[in-house]
Amino acid sequence: MTPVNLAGLNTGPFQATPKIYRPKFSTSRHVFHIESRRMMEYLVSPYDVDPDMSHLGDTRIIDQLSFDSVTGVFPDAFKPIVERNYLIGGALTSRSNNNLRSKKFMTISILRFPSDAAARTATADFVGEDERAAEPRHRIALEGVENAVVTSTDDVRARLFASQGPYVVLSQFTAPQADPKAIAAQFRKMLGLQFAKLRNLMPTPVDDILDLPSDPDRIMSVALPPTKGASGIWQHDSEIGTYSPAGQLHFERDAAVSTQAFTDAGVDLIAQNDGIVYRTRDLESAFRLQTALAKLGKNDEEIAGPPGIADAHCIKLDEREPIRDGTFLCALVYGRYLAIVSATSVLRESVEPSFYQRAAAQYSILAASG
Repeated sequence: MTPVNLAGLNTGPFQATPKIYRPKFSTSRHVFHIESRRMMEYLVSPYDVDPDMSHLGDTRIIDQLSFDSVTGVFPDAFKPIVERNYLIGGALTSRSNNNLRSKKFMTISILRFPSDAAARTATADFVGEDERAAEPRHRIALEGVENAVVTSTDDVRARLFASQGPYVVLSQFTAPQADPKAIAAQFRKMLGLQFAKLRNLMPTPVDDILDLPSDPDRIMSVALPPTKGASGIWQHDSEIGTYSPAGQLHFERDAAVSTQAFTDAGVDLIAQNDGIVYRTRDLESAFRLQTALAKLGKNDEEIAGPPGIADAHCIKLDEREPIRDGTFLCALVYGRYLAIVSATSVLRESVEPSFYQRAAAQYSILAASG
């Protein structure tokens, strides 16, 4: 690492030293988010189903607010179903091949209910509501798979509903052209992978969720927190917390690059807050991960880093981050840690001073942690 004069860094109003992380919970929904973040590790990526679908669309925590056609990701008609079957939580991700002429797009979500019976009932209710929709739908055969129903209107866009234990799998797939056999093949492969993961996902008893560690190895304590009244990045509060590498991969822009980079760098723990902190094998691995995750895309541009931090690698993205809506990204290495700070610019051309202040504050936190 290039030496840094920490006293000379401009951290503005942002926290620049480690602070004990104490999450706040005001409702049961916030408690259930803990379990939902853990479920991310057991969610299959569309990239694992078809390597063509490596381009990130969306990743988010699922709760009852997700069942809203305006602010959520599921239809309003599904909301009564999750309410009467007492949804606990869930996780969702989507990816595409980023090709509008020959589109492949898949969304995969897993929802947890209190019991196997509740999950089966919810699945049947989802199917019934789907088939009562104004637009006529027909079923696509999914041979060799139990407890699963696939419906479509045009054999291009299709939906899948399935259950296993206390979990429900909801998925959508868009094929390049009308082809029910291809749709069935994609869903069959996805379910094989997803059911295998769900067999290893032991649901945490509701009364024990708060006992799950909120800051393993104090990694949340070294991730830049948001500062009240100061600019930061857009994020859902439900996503703030720690993730395994398998869980964090769902948030990464390019699945192919990130999957290999995590393996090469020995990433074993990640914290998401206003800054994202990745723990790697060693210093060399942290620099290797920095190179991979801050690699310039076709129309991305390299920009200057925060004053005083020579090892920072910062870029302006041509296409905003799908999750945090970031235009600018700065990757910082300290020891075995890589931290990424991003920012949105209204004009998309100029870097606001607060971006560099937040990056400097994130670096200072890591340096002060030893």
